[in-house]
Amino acid sequence: MRVKILRLSALLSVSILFFCCVPGQISKNSVPAAEKNREDSVNSPSRQPAGGNPTIILTRGNNWIRGIPGFGINGFPALTGDYKIDGLDFEFSVYVTMEQLFFTDEWQAKTGLGNLEAYKSSQISLDDDEQDLIAVLIEDGRDFVWTAVFRFPEADSAGGPDEVLLDRMIRVWAARLSYFLFLSDSPQNLSLPGALEF
Repeated sequence: MRVKILRLSALLSVSILFFCCVPGQISKNSVPAAEKNREDSVNSPSRQPAGGNPTIILTRGNNWIRGIPGFGINGFPALTGDYKIDGLDFEFSVYVTMEQLFFTDEWQAKTGLGNLEAYKSSQISLDDDEQDLIAVLIEDGRDFVWTAVFRFPEADSAGGPDEVLLDRMIRVWAARLSYFLFLSDSPQNLSLPGALEF
């Protein structure tokens, strides 16, 4: 009888170790869906800065403001940050909001971002300069969708990345933010990705 109990105990221990430690055994509901897109986001061929994979760096941010570009006069609350791509003369801003935004005819469906739902509005006049805006819907793993609005210099600006590289950067950034949203217990504790290789 004692031998049977020991065997049963050993079998139970092995089963627990297997389900806790073997990759791929995590429930599909335990991590946000956007994180799954990251594997496909690092292999796209593209022009890159010398020295390997480029890195985006948060130069200023994690500030809550009111007002998101591209949606007329509004007071939408947004967590914002400014980024630069290391090795390229290229800077951009991001606005992340919980608000449900309405996309007018000025916004067109954006492709090239895998499973992400996205919209693009080109050559919006902001601060006396032409800008491109890309809005990406990001799930937080709790059945709630946030929107990240990227504000870029116009697409043909000198020194900027090509579209393939830019799309890859957005996919990787969105996957990381989705993970942060999943971990955050409240919007006030949310922070933007600080440095991210893509």
